[in-house]
Amino acid sequence: MNGPADVGGRMGFGPLPLEENEPLFHGDWEKRVLGMTLACGSLGYWNIDESRHARENIAPADYYGSSYYQIWSGRFTEG
Repeated sequence: MNGPADVGGRMGFGPLPLEENEPLFHGDWEKRVLGMTLACGSLGYWNIDESRHARENIAPADYYGSSYYQIWSGRFTEG
């Protein structure tokens, strides 16, 4: 694969921003996205391979401009 999710080892992305004492979730909506994702997967709406395939096929501009849980929810930031 050579998609937007495959940035490991690539040059030019700079250091990862790390927050001291970063919370598990930055907002209640992130908790709901995780819960929805796990529930829908366990109910058979998709499997892990389908979920990963969907994330790996997000347009690079949407992928890079979105947070972790925005990517999982399918709601991307607008450029």
